[in-house]
Amino acid sequence: PSAGTTSSTPAAVDADPAVSLATGESPRSEPVRPVPESGAPEVTVEFGGRDFDSVWQSRGASLATLNLLDYSPSETDTSALPLLGAVDGPVGNFLLRDLNGRFALDRVHWQVEKQETGGGLARLVFTHDTGEGLVFRRIVTEHNAPYTFDMRLEVENVGAERSANLSLALQGPRGVVDEEAGSKWYGAPTALAVIDRANVEEAEVVRWSGRDLGDDGVSVGDGDRLVAAGSMVTYFTSVVVPSPETDVR
Repeated sequence: PSAGTTSSTPAAVDADPAVSLATGESPRSEPVRPVPESGAPEVTVEFGGRDFDSVWQSRGASLATLNLLDYSPSETDTSALPLLGAVDGPVGNFLLRDLNGRFALDRVHWQVEKQETGGGLARLVFTHDTGEGLVFRRIVTEHNAPYTFDMRLEVENVGAERSANLSLALQGPRGVVDEEAGSKWYGAPTALAVIDRANVEEAEVVRWSGRDLGDDGVSVGDGDRLVAAGSMVTYFTSVVVPSPETDVR
C-alpha cells in the first residue's frame, strides 16, 4: 500500500462485512496485553462464541485450540469436543506467512486486544508493527452463524515511502483433532477444497491426502474460483471461506 494508506484483505471463516471493522462501530476494549520478548512465555487469550470456545496465542496471532460446545467426545465424557489444536509442538492454526521472507509474521509475538463490537459480539484485534513502516492487524470477530467466526487482515503503511509488494499466504485449519489419531487404521486428516470451475454448472469438491499435496501445494487454475478450503476428519470439517471480493490463488 501507498504511504499513509490502509488496505484490508479479508481472509476469513465466512468473512461478513456486517461485522467487520468497516462498520464504524465503537468497540469496548480491554488494555493491550504486553508483547513478550523473544523466548518469553506465550501470551494466550480466550475467545468464544455461542457454540464454541477457543484459545488464541500471541505467537503468530494464531489459533491454539477450538472446542465445540454442543458436542462431546463420548456418552460418558460430556466435556466440549475438541475440533482444532496445536500441531508440531506450539504451531497454531491460521498462521499468516510472508512468502518473500521479509517479515516473520508467523513467528513474532503480536499485541492482542480484547474488544466487543457495538452489537455485543466478541472481538480480538492482533497488531504487529514491523518497525519498517508497515503495521499488520488481524481481527477475529464472533459471528451470528453457528460454529463460525470472521477473520480479517488489514495492512497499514505508516511510513513516508511506498512499500514493496507483499505476497502473503494464510495457513488453513491444519490441526484438526480426531480421537482415532492413535489407531493404526487412522489415515490422518484430508485436505479439502470446493472449487467453482469455469464453464461448469456445479461446484466441485476436491480432496487431497498424503503425497497428493507434495511440497509445492495446490493452486487454483485460471478461470476457477475457490469457494472454501480446509481439513476433514471422520465426522467434522473445518474450512476457510474467502469473502466474495477476495481473489484467492
